[in-house]
Amino acid sequence: MTNPRYRAEIDGLRCIAVLSVILFHAGMPWMSGGFVGVDIFFVISGYLITGIIQSELLVGEFSLLRFYERRARRILPALFMMLSTTLVVGWIILSPGQLKALSQSAVSVIFFLSNQYFLLKTGYFSPSASELPLLHMWSLSVEEQFYLILPLYLMLLIRFRLRWTIFAMSLALLLSLALCLRWEVRNPELNFFFAGTRAWELLAGGLLALVNPSEHVPVKVSRFMREALATLGVLILLWAISSYDERTSFPGANAVLPVFATLLVITFADDNTVVGRLLSLRPIVGMGLISYSAYLWHQPVFAFLSLWNGTKPVGLTIWVALVLIFLLSWTSWRFVEQPFRDRGRFRGDTIARYSVFGSVVLGALGLIGHLENGFPLRFSNSQIALAATAAPSPKRNQCHTEGLDYLAPSKACTYFDGPVQWAVLGDSHTVEIGYALAESLKERGEGGVLHLSSSGCMPALITTSSVPGCASWTRAAIERIVSDSAISNVVVLYRHPFHLYGSQLPNFPNVSEGIPQFTRTLAPAEAREAYWQSFFELARLLRAANKTVYLLDPVPELGRHVEWHVFSHAAGVDGTDRMAAPSLEFYRERNADVLRRISALKNDSGIRHIETALAFCDLENCRVGDGQELYYFDDNHPSISGARRIVALVLKFAESTVSNETNSER
Repeated sequence: MTNPRYRAEIDGLRCIAVLSVILFHAGMPWMSGGFVGVDIFFVISGYLITGIIQSELLVGEFSLLRFYERRARRILPALFMMLSTTLVVGWIILSPGQLKALSQSAVSVIFFLSNQYFLLKTGYFSPSASELPLLHMWSLSVEEQFYLILPLYLMLLIRFRLRWTIFAMSLALLLSLALCLRWEVRNPELNFFFAGTRAWELLAGGLLALVNPSEHVPVKVSRFMREALATLGVLILLWAISSYDERTSFPGANAVLPVFATLLVITFADDNTVVGRLLSLRPIVGMGLISYSAYLWHQPVFAFLSLWNGTKPVGLTIWVALVLIFLLSWTSWRFVEQPFRDRGRFRGDTIARYSVFGSVVLGALGLIGHLENGFPLRFSNSQIALAATAAPSPKRNQCHTEGLDYLAPSKACTYFDGPVQWAVLGDSHTVEIGYALAESLKERGEGGVLHLSSSGCMPALITTSSVPGCASWTRAAIERIVSDSAISNVVVLYRHPFHLYGSQLPNFPNVSEGIPQFTRTLAPAEAREAYWQSFFELARLLRAANKTVYLLDPVPELGRHVEWHVFSHAAGVDGTDRMAAPSLEFYRERNADVLRRISALKNDSGIRHIETALAFCDLENCRVGDGQELYYFDDNHPSISGARRIVALVLKFAESTVSNETNSER
């Protein structure tokens, strides 16, 4: 069997990749683009694995069984150790819902399907990424899915000349890249997780292995050019790592530069260049050697700290976490990775048995955790009963919509009985409001409700939205309401602070000014002004159609998932109220401009301004519940119980207005 020459500088490049990812997840501001570390890993992996397969095929030594045995030795032992530990810690500290989700994700990891799992589970309603212990495993699934196809592809191509192999690989790369560029805006979440839109990065490394000038093509490059190109590659990587951020559309066109830079470093940074010698320094190579274990452990450590404290770790906690990650990584590499990669200690058939046994056991544990709904009996009956009140609308899946393939407003849900004189309009915060309003109207015998809500969709009328389908859905929704003369009342609710400033979670309890979430093209100030002009236009169109418009202030957002207040061992230990949520001051500061903008519209007699905070907050604090019922079902969406409190404000306002108008007529 052929053994390609060991290159210490590639392990040094792995060090850059893993540190950028870890420090990015640690929240280091100078690593705002550290997510490109995953793309560096993809290129390195494609380069090394393709080179090994091709060299073995050329001398007739390649074996699929031996290939997957090597993958199992490399991947599974450390993975099994991390998964086992994660499930044990999850049992100790996670709520039933969180443990159920962890169990599901563990099964997806075992079968290398976690990219599909997180594609379905993460999105607008998902918890913060910092609270998902196995989220990082999506990249491993992408790799392994790629390596199900690559060996077969090369086995088919090897019978042809090298240039035909290169041509076929290049064609596959271009098709994958074209798909990535197409879905960059149309469906960014699919683009992020889908193996087909990430394959071009691995193929780029693979193509380099086939055409590497130092081994295949008799082209000489001067030492000066090698130094210059290797240095350029490193500088581009460092620039991307420090300059890219959450505003960067990724992957897509912006991923091309770091991928190209990685190719430059692999090609030209050898032991005769300054860059090559720097990357070959022992501490850097050492970190590169444990990079796989470091990547495995970093996300669970950060996630469990976030889940325990209810907030993202900061300050000294971050540095403690980094030390813990290093210790776990070195231990995993020294006592798990290294022994199992030693053929003298573990034969191929032994690896196969261990792989099957570990997969079956961990898969079974994950399945049991799912079927047992996260083992709620670990907690008291009162906690379980309280958590059960964090219920979303039973109509959410049926009547709420999202994406390009949205439920047309012309086919939107109306409930319950009687003539429909009310409509609700907005993003996902509107869903439970609509159901609770319909309940109240049914009890009063006052007709039904037209439900119009779309996930993550801002009021996109005279400005565009990067949220797929949002603009066209909004226009159709307004047209649906305006054209129905029977509808006389419209409740409008949006999660304005999220659309304008991003999630409240990363810097809670501090209020930070993030970037607008609905556009990647406008500057923040310009985007926010465009947002409000579009919102004002929405209100104007509804008023022009003689609708009474109830504009609701944003729902107070929590600093933690509501389950933390119910189940966390860290909640209430110092005598504080478990039901205490963010302060009223936090709400007012985060929504300062929002409250001012909405309040400015109340001079119109047909616009009714509802102070939503009155349903949740006292003079000092907002609350997650009253100890009997929870007002939220996650960290920001009102539950049915919370929505009923908001609806009570709306109907009370409507009744008082009607009463005042009647008295004035008299």
